[in-house]
Amino acid sequence: MAVVGSAAGWPVAVRSVAAPPVRIGVHTVSVVPAGDRCTVSVELRRGDDRALGLLEGVMATSVARRLVAEATLTALATLVPSGAETALDAVVVVPVGDHTVATVTVALVVASREETVVGAAVVRAAGIHDAVARAALDAASRRFSACS
Repeated sequence: MAVVGSAAGWPVAVRSVAAPPVRIGVHTVSVVPAGDRCTVSVELRRGDDRALGLLEGVMATSVARRLVAEATLTALATLVPSGAETALDAVVVVPVGDHTVATVTVALVVASREETVVGAAVVRAAGIHDAVARAALDAASRRFSACS
């Protein structure tokens, strides 16, 4: 803290406070079926920055959920490059008490060391795919602490 002046004879101190980091959030999740295939897009935002993960695959429930998680990790890698190699391990959507929860596990490899991180999100009105994207983002946010 530094004294920068006075008011009515009393010193006035100004404390510099760093702005909190802008969080990355899931903006949109889209799963568009086309026959036996689907196109998945996940848009992440951090302030004015945007990143889009776009994947295609077979239109099956479990595959679409994995594609959403993968697209989220792809978009995140554009916004926040890291030294870790990431690979989607699993996506599970299960009832927990009175809620439905999406859980995503991601394998990280940093300097030949493997670590598994997990993220979870409650399914809300936006649906299961949105919860899967938020769970993948939650898991990936742990990678930054795992990498340091």
